[in-house]
Amino acid sequence: MGALALGGRSRMQRDRLPPAPPGGGHASLSVIVTARDEAPRIGALLASLLAQDHPDFEVIVVDDRSRDASGEVVRRVAAGDPRVRVLRSPEPPPGWQGRIFAQGTGVARARGDWLLFLSADQRLATRDFLRSVVALLEREPLGGIASIGPFTGTRWWDLFWFRPLANLPAVIGGILLLQRWRRDQVWLIGALGMRRSTYDALGGAHAATGCGAGLFEDYGWARAFAAHGRPARTVYAPALHDVSNWETPAQAWAGLSRWVAGAMTYPRGGLLLGPIFLAVLGAAALAPVRVVAQALQGQMPGASALVLSAVGLTIGWSYARADGRSRWLALLFPLLAVPALVLVLDALRACLRGRVRWRGLTLRLRVPQPPAASFADLGEDSTHSKELAKPSA
Repeated sequence: MGALALGGRSRMQRDRLPPAPPGGGHASLSVIVTARDEAPRIGALLASLLAQDHPDFEVIVVDDRSRDASGEVVRRVAAGDPRVRVLRSPEPPPGWQGRIFAQGTGVARARGDWLLFLSADQRLATRDFLRSVVALLEREPLGGIASIGPFTGTRWWDLFWFRPLANLPAVIGGILLLQRWRRDQVWLIGALGMRRSTYDALGGAHAATGCGAGLFEDYGWARAFAAHGRPARTVYAPALHDVSNWETPAQAWAGLSRWVAGAMTYPRGGLLLGPIFLAVLGAAALAPVRVVAQALQGQMPGASALVLSAVGLTIGWSYARADGRSRWLALLFPLLAVPALVLVLDALRACLRGRVRWRGLTLRLRVPQPPAASFADLGEDSTHSKELAKPSA
């Protein structure tokens, strides 16, 4: 684990989204954003999108049955910029879960040659991000590429809990290493892009309902690419910021628990990840306590306890360096192992119960793939007849 922490940053540099070449990445692009109760965040995402220097893109926001003013926020933006459209997703057909049906709703109205799926809590920190994504996709036109970036939330649970866990080079580097070892186990986490014809060849949105009937569409897309023998990979994109849409510690806990539960249900033998996580986190949490207790009793701490204590500090140091934070924060990492341990137990409980909560909905973890659905008769809340802008000569 300590070696992974030290090597994770190197892996992030190797699998990094390259900048767009001069004059490159101009192919027509449809950005699909699904939003459920995202009124506080969707405006900032749209602002960062409309500041992009890509000459030929549209933004389709699918209001996934929001209970707040998400749709109204997008309609105000769309009224001033023809590149933005907003749709209202109906209730998913029986058996469909999560946001995958809303994604299919957006693609059904898309006009671009390329597709990019974004979340409302993401931000684009550079003006050439869309061109960089398209340029990379053009190099692998038959596959799919996901971009994962840093979490940049500033609330206290982000700063001292979520970001230290999610931005760990050991975690991100581990995901990137996984795709090198097991091409059939790639996790397409983050902003997923692909050619429109690839989306159709895979079977559309229905192709991603293989994991929890769409509950874990990231994993579902990865399985779909593997099943069709299509190349797929995840790259690290520092310009893709994620502020997280969890507004309370309880929501952050539920969201992370859902992620861990999804990881346990995705790969073959994924449930074995639970005991592994528990063993690693338990050792990381108890080793420092043992070292301190022995020191207070005037005893020389054992070598194993010292090594395990050093692992937590090494992981903390690598995170602080990667996230640009004080190195003293590394001293808190052995303490973070305790709530992380409880989080894994909560995810195991969700796996045993077979269900999780998401935005007021109860969703099942293990359900058969639902029947395919048609998106042909869906209506639009707001549309513009103007075609995608063409690049100037």
